[in-house]
Amino acid sequence: MTRNNGFTLIELIVVVAILAILAAIGIPYYKEYSVKAKINASLANHQNYFNLLNTRATTCQSGINLNIPTKNYPGNVNCRPGRGYIGDSIAYKTLKEAEEKAKNPYNNLPASSNTYWGNGRDPANPALGYTAFGYKYSSACRPGGISGQMMVIVTNVGNVNGSSNIIRNEICTERI
Repeated sequence: MTRNNGFTLIELIVVVAILAILAAIGIPYYKEYSVKAKINASLANHQNYFNLLNTRATTCQSGINLNIPTKNYPGNVNCRPGRGYIGDSIAYKTLKEAEEKAKNPYNNLPASSNTYWGNGRDPANPALGYTAFGYKYSSACRPGGISGQMMVIVTNVGNVNGSSNIIRNEICTERI
């Protein structure tokens, strides 16, 4: 008597059916997990740059010059007393740093772009995953009526439905 060591057609169909069921269950969970990971990465980019802007503003306002590390743009910020406003320089050079170093979690392109720069105004609402930087003059930064510079950071972190979800932070800087 000869014994065959192969699989029968029924056994193969059962295995394929089981794999199809597992895939049908797993793919939606994977997609949701993937979107949540992109949202969390966008939030982390935003928080990291917000903290960095705060630190840089505090350092500069204490009179310590900054050298923001960028390859393609001069990153020096003059923080000597009497220099004037600093928010614009810090925000713009941080934008240039984000263009070079951070990635948009949704498309793996640079996390920021000059497209979203707010020059003396609120930055534009960025596309999904992008971070926008800017500065504007604001009396809220200098009680008593004299305007100070407010750095603004805006990120579109998105949501699980694929729609926009804009988060925003402001940092007041003083004239030095």
